[in-house]
This record gives sequence, C-alpha cells and structure tokens, in this order.
Amino acid sequence: MVSAVENRSMVTVVTLAVDPSDTPHWQRLRVRIDDAIPVEGYAHLLADAVGRELSALAPDDLARLIAVPGSTWAGEAELVAPATIRLRALAD
Repeated sequence: MVSAVENRSMVTVVTLAVDPSDTPHWQRLRVRIDDAIPVEGYAHLLADAVGRELSALAPDDLARLIAVPGSTWAGEAELVAPATIRLRALAD
C-alpha cells in the first residue's frame, strides 16, 4: 500500500481550457503552471511543474472565477495524481 504525501504549493497558473468533468461539483481545467513556490510545513511537489501543462480540479465555486481560457490566477494547490493538481484556495 502506498501513502500519499501531504503537499502544498502556491502556484501562478494560466487557464488553457475547460475540460469535461465526471465529478459532480468539480470542474477540470487544463492549465499551464507559470510559477510554484513552497508552502511552509508541506512537501513541495510542484517545483518541476513550472512551464508544464497539467490538469487542475477545482470546486465549482472557485472554478466559476478562473474557468476562462487565457486568465491568469494564483492559489494554493496540491498534486493529487500524475499531472493533476487540486485547487485548495485562491490567493488573496
């Protein structure tokens, strides 16, 4: 059995597209990571993701704010699967 590593990074992201999601109350976005910095106390697993295209899962309430192709946003995210992040919160 494999244990997940609790991880967090502050990311700056560009939304590239909105992809179909099969999970109720969540949206799947295709994004490019422009910057990733560590969050104190957590593993920083997105350090080498800068410049890469990933899939991002966002709850509906946050996705409504960022699901516009070409928009740039920043927030706290975690790596949840290969090439997939989950948005936890938008930056202030």
